Amino acid sequence: MVLRENIYRILCHDICILTIPMVRTGLLKRRNFVDTFSDISY
Repeated sequence: MVLRENIYRILCHDICILTIPMVRTGLLKRRNFVDTFSDISY
């Protein structure tokens, strides 16, 4: 039981480490895209 909780915790930790940078870069790319799009439109 304790081992399963530890494995689950480690998996969640790895998933967070993997997904947070991807979400961050995705938001930065989207922000840059919006900035360039607004520059073109105005």
